[in-house]
Amino acid sequence: TRKKHLHSVNVLNPTLVVKKSILSLLFLLSFFSTVYAENHNLEDNQEQDNFKFGLHGALLMPHIGVFGECKFSKKIGLQVAFLRGRNFTILKRYQDLDVVGFSYVAIPVVLRVYPGSGRQFCLSFGGQINYLLGDSAKTLDLETGEKKLYPLRSNWATYFVAGIDYEFSSGFQLRFDINQRLTKLLREESTYISGGSRISIGYNFAKLL
Repeated sequence: TRKKHLHSVNVLNPTLVVKKSILSLLFLLSFFSTVYAENHNLEDNQEQDNFKFGLHGALLMPHIGVFGECKFSKKIGLQVAFLRGRNFTILKRYQDLDVVGFSYVAIPVVLRVYPGSGRQFCLSFGGQINYLLGDSAKTLDLETGEKKLYPLRSNWATYFVAGIDYEFSSGFQLRFDINQRLTKLLREESTYISGGSRISIGYNFAKLL
């Protein structure tokens, strides 16, 4: 019978508190910006926004980061971001399945396509380079309390990333992203899952200018 072990690492820590605080700030900023726009009867801006910059983050598959985007035309843009987060992979070892967590910093570079006339809905795809922090990935067995370390094959990992997002007139963004790892992460790796998906939120501070 195949056993499944669920692991959790650093569930409560100051970094997570900071991430939750920043995400709460994004929600509040978006809310007050929307109220301001409605109270002043602001119309949707259909003209080209040449530049965007802001924050985005997520709690599931947690990350927080900054982004900047330059528009080549009304329909095409290029976005670069800097992220700090935590990810997980499922490692098969003999009859066990271990959920292994690791921290990283990343730079995704994506091409963004705006198919609609309002340029609020967007499709994106590109690549991402991750630098893994530390020389091993960690797990914590909730049943036994045993800590495990899995040596990394390399501190560098590359991903294919794609997603869709919608930006409201207030500047608040809602995103759905998928990623697929293209390189092996662990020395003894035979993974069932080497990619993932996440829902994140963000805010385009260019809307405040």
